[in-house]
Amino acid sequence: MRFINLWKNLDWLSRLLVAIALALALGILFGSILALARPRPPRQAAQTELPTASLNEGGEQGILEIGRIRASSPLHRGDKAGPTSEQADIIISLSFPYDKTDIAFGEELLANKHLFREDCVNFFRQSSLKDLEKMGDTGLRQELLRLFNNRLLLGKIKTIWLVEYLVIE
Repeated sequence: MRFINLWKNLDWLSRLLVAIALALALGILFGSILALARPRPPRQAAQTELPTASLNEGGEQGILEIGRIRASSPLHRGDKAGPTSEQADIIISLSFPYDKTDIAFGEELLANKHLFREDCVNFFRQSSLKDLEKMGDTGLRQELLRLFNNRLLLGKIKTIWLVEYLVIE
């Protein structure tokens, strides 16, 4: 009874706005009920190809990201011509693929992640800028692969991706 008296006291514009608000509320409620009542289609995983990943056939690929590492190259003194400073900061971010179905190897990789970071820092502390330039990207990847694989017992890393590699002089 109270609602009817309230409705009668409203002008035509207010009645229109209330009717629109009720229609929207009912539409949202009906749409929500309908969406929840429908069976859901199966989700399909997005498949992206990762470059040069050599994994076992049929294995599911995972990626271990070591993260961003900052290190400094050693300070070298020049020869008879006089002392020169050749120190640089190196920022590197790397990751590598592994076979997710090999659970033990995946756990070993995660357990050694902090040691991989330490290996990178120590490697760059011991390498001069000239050594790094001679090595190039390929040589750097091979050396880091050697360091990382020396720590592993249950498998070997086959590929390293250099996501970021900066030398700041």
